Amino acid sequence: MKLIKKAAALLCVFAVIAGAAAYVLLRPTAMPAARELLYEDAPPENGLRSALEVDGIGGSRFFIQSPKRQALQTVGV
Repeated sequence: MKLIKKAAALLCVFAVIAGAAAYVLLRPTAMPAARELLYEDAPPENGLRSALEVDGIGGSRFFIQSPKRQALQTVGV
């Protein structure tokens, strides 16, 4: 009988912990009242990188930088 009581108590403790974890992970997240608009400034000129301007959704703007081909150096190993 003691073993059944211990198993039931352990099951209850596990259920409470699992329920709390599920609540923390699955609760709805409040959205901010005013949406922030991502609008990056153009990156400074760099001889080693080129920047591609991308127009996002809702008027947002950002840049993707990548190395210029002239800046890449092939090294034999």
